[in-house]
Amino acid sequence: MTYFISCDPGAEGAIAIFRQSVVTGDLILVETHRTDCPASFIAHVHKLGRIARVAIEKNHGIQGQPAGTSYTQGYNAGFSAATLVVLSGRVLEEVSAAKWMRAFGVPSGLPKAERKRWIRDKASEAVGKKLTLWQSDAVAIGLATFSATAK
Repeated sequence: MTYFISCDPGAEGAIAIFRQSVVTGDLILVETHRTDCPASFIAHVHKLGRIARVAIEKNHGIQGQPAGTSYTQGYNAGFSAATLVVLSGRVLEEVSAAKWMRAFGVPSGLPKAERKRWIRDKASEAVGKKLTLWQSDAVAIGLATFSATAK
């Protein structure tokens, strides 16, 4: 089986693991995992075997953001990127937040909390599973990046 992995490496980030339907070619969400538990994260990626593509959101510090949050975000981004490259053997496809949100159809100008809920609701609808806020960005990144080219 071939897998596709997408990653939101933020302070409360996650990975989403997809496989491709042999019938329709559509992406099917297999599972999600938080990036803040290194042992679990490594174990789940390592067990997959064949990974076709890996996409990760480009991350950067935000002016005025607390130092602790910036550190956690930077640590998660580096750890996630290194782990995914080593275990998948693939080059990461870095996707800016603006690019995947545009591809996913996120309306511009929404306040952050409203935007997060919109993404959660649309991603949940797309995969047929109720997602949490921490899962939804990783799922949306995968759907926006892989859906058009997975077939």
